[in-house]
Amino acid sequence: MNKQSFLIITAVKNEEKNIEALINGVNAQTRKPEKWLIINDGSTDRTAEIVTEYSKKLNYIELINVKEDEPKPHYASKIYAELVGLREVNLDDYDFLAVLDADISFDSHYYEQMLGHFAADDKLGIAGGMVQDVYDGKVEKGRTYHLNYVSGGIQMFRTSCYRDTGGLIVSRYGGEDTAACVLAQMKGWKVTCFSGYPVLHHRRTGSQFNRSSQYKAAFNHGMNNYVLGYHPLYMLVKSVKRALLSPVLIGSFCMLSGYLSGMIRRENRLMTKEGIAYFRKMQMKTIRKIKFGN
Repeated sequence: MNKQSFLIITAVKNEEKNIEALINGVNAQTRKPEKWLIINDGSTDRTAEIVTEYSKKLNYIELINVKEDEPKPHYASKIYAELVGLREVNLDDYDFLAVLDADISFDSHYYEQMLGHFAADDKLGIAGGMVQDVYDGKVEKGRTYHLNYVSGGIQMFRTSCYRDTGGLIVSRYGGEDTAACVLAQMKGWKVTCFSGYPVLHHRRTGSQFNRSSQYKAAFNHGMNNYVLGYHPLYMLVKSVKRALLSPVLIGSFCMLSGYLSGMIRRENRLMTKEGIAYFRKMQMKTIRKIKFGN
């Protein structure tokens, strides 16, 4: 393999509206991957057909179909599909692993730039650009950004860092990307979201459509925060900070309810006790810097 070789992995299900643009976007990169695994998780549209046609022209693309009888949980299907794909390669053959969601687009120099950052800092373990939600051609507001967090849909790992963190984690309530960033830092790696490299996310989430879905999303977010091991004081401050955001007050109530529900039900944590302790230490260091309001 070449120096700085990298593997892209993408899980897809019924992505015929997005997959062609994604493939063309990656193929336009000034630095293409050595291999790109596209894992088809039971698509019923033309997704697999489109990928197959492109794989005949682009030899770095490989389509993997998740078998119907493959034993798998009824949640976290994307992460599980990615793990199925990773079983088909020797990850040690690659210096970097790039997770890429199907509804993403970025500049043609994106991967070249990320690899440049990795080359400049051998302690950089996870890197990525800044995700911006786009709908009807307009960038939507609402995302919060942390420079030591990289969104799961674009996380690019140094392979040795990926190994150190234990790899992708299957979680009922999400949060795998946060856990990866926390565990990487606990192991001494740097995690950096490079704000100068915008990444466009082209799919609206269900929580953006109506009030009931917003309430459900807020509750699940609170459950996710419990599973991740959020410090109760940090969670309280976060809820107060969120109180004036839409849906006003009710969103904070739903989020706290989700957190308390996880506590009462004693949901399994996503990280080890060591990881949670490190995470809470990080939270207490930053709690004084939290500003209220937008």
